[in-house]
Amino acid sequence: MRSIENVDVLLPCSKGLDREKGLMESNEEEAAVKQIMLQQGRKALLLADNSKFDKTAFVKICDLADIDTLVTDKAPGEAWDEPLAQKQVKLIH
Repeated sequence: MRSIENVDVLLPCSKGLDREKGLMESNEEEAAVKQIMLQQGRKALLLADNSKFDKTAFVKICDLADIDTLVTDKAPGEAWDEPLAQKQVKLIH
């Protein structure tokens, strides 16, 4: 497998996003690749439509704290305000 050496901005996606569990994926292999890329990237910008919030899946990709910016089509609701602020995740909607 070829190593990933330089990733300036990573744009991961996920099957679900949970306030406590973080980013979730349904495919174990995809989750493993995303985990490696997150370790190598300088910034992580998550693109998630509002259907992903409060959803879990089979495998955890990372914690919310591993994401720098969350871009979504609709604000996720007040329950997300504190967890995002605590983990210093910038929200753009």
